[in-house]
Amino acid sequence: SRRALTAALNARLISVLSELIRAVQGMLAERNIRAPLMVVKGDGSLVDAAFALEYPIETILSGPAASVVGSLFLSKENDACVVDMGGTTTDIALVQGGKPLLNRDGANVGGWQTMVQAVQIHTFGLGGDSEVHLDESGLMDLGPRRLVPLSRLAQENPEVLKDLKRQRDRPVTSRYDARFALLQRSWRERQGELAESQQRILERLEGSGPVVLESLFRSTESQYLLETQLQRLTTLGYVAISGFTPSDAAHVLGMHRSWSREAAVLGAELMLRRRDGQGIRTDRTGSGSAEQLCREVIRRTVLQAGRALSAAVLAERYGFNLESAPAVRELFVDRALLQSAADPPDLLGVALRLNQPLVAIGAPVRTYFPDVARSLQTRLVVPEHAEVANAVGAVVGSIMQSVRVLITPQENGELFRVHCEDGVHDFGELEEAARFALQAAEKRAEQLARKAGAVSVNTSAQRRDKKATVAGEQLFIQCVVAATATGRPHLAHDPLQK
Repeated sequence: SRRALTAALNARLISVLSELIRAVQGMLAERNIRAPLMVVKGDGSLVDAAFALEYPIETILSGPAASVVGSLFLSKENDACVVDMGGTTTDIALVQGGKPLLNRDGANVGGWQTMVQAVQIHTFGLGGDSEVHLDESGLMDLGPRRLVPLSRLAQENPEVLKDLKRQRDRPVTSRYDARFALLQRSWRERQGELAESQQRILERLEGSGPVVLESLFRSTESQYLLETQLQRLTTLGYVAISGFTPSDAAHVLGMHRSWSREAAVLGAELMLRRRDGQGIRTDRTGSGSAEQLCREVIRRTVLQAGRALSAAVLAERYGFNLESAPAVRELFVDRALLQSAADPPDLLGVALRLNQPLVAIGAPVRTYFPDVARSLQTRLVVPEHAEVANAVGAVVGSIMQSVRVLITPQENGELFRVHCEDGVHDFGELEEAARFALQAAEKRAEQLARKAGAVSVNTSAQRRDKKATVAGEQLFIQCVVAATATGRPHLAHDPLQK
């Protein structure tokens, strides 16, 4: 059952969280910081470190949750779509009344459905460092794999410029053009866990900087096998692959200036040659053609980001899976996102309007999301200090504990049973049972909030009756009483009442 699975996962996480908390407490002690240590939960609220050790499962998805809470605080928005775009993925959450929507069915951990309440995060494999790849017909797509941008690689390893120029100047193209591999971490101590073919790849990378990818594939070896093993090494974190990304396209177009534009231009030229399927060299400056390709990359990034946002809203609010209906996506969502005022009018015009502001954080959002917001006819908010939204969320969060109490009919409706943590209590009247359940739920929620480190606790409760009509009569099925206690975390000088 989900209850047993949640308990098992909770037990396995105790040692992991305990090690982390001890490490943080040690750092605080070294710096003579005596502030109480709080931990973010998956719903964005806080708990005392000791409390978190009892229920570590509740801290899953705490990172995205903290980013959402921090984004709300920095943007001052109460109803919004929050987007966090990084190098690898884009996380999207919907916010209502100043609170992120929670996963109604419980958080999903590694494919396992739990009973833990956490922020409903929709994650898509799209980021500033997503792989730009072409299919056999030359159509462009992005992600989901992350690459090291060529511009960044060349900034840190200028010698790769020579390899890029050599690939550009040779008369034929290769599928491995503008691709490099580099060793990420030591592997000798775990050598016994790796296949021989994997060890040979790591040995070729050992003791050197970035290696041209094609040099790893010898004519006597199976390229398919080596590619499979290289992908496995990438997944394990031993190897990183560098190639052309949206970040490189932004450098070519002058939208970013942090790394090597020359490497980005060379990467764009090589990708252009591969797409055109020609052995003819492009102009050495590559300015016109390279810039055109890069505009296509940016346009594609905006399209996929808009798709992701539309898919999240459709799934959350309307229960519709956009990816399961590619014709709908192409005819309506894609057309609405890609059309411009300069396009000739079509027989059937399509437009999308997002009726909430778009709060965006993450390094790439200023490059792509102004166009996304325009396509969705909404207001874009990129908060000041958005780069530390995650840390802000961990600071400004409050403590929140919830308790649910169930009331069920017994003996053909003659009795009403209240199911509490301390056992069951029977009453002859539903209203009497409901009053008891409300008091018990509020009391327990307040106890848990104070145990979690809260002071100045406020409680509230709601009652929801479930009935069914049978033969024209209302039949009572059950009543659920939900109580919530909230409070600010206690400070070092606060008297903590347990």
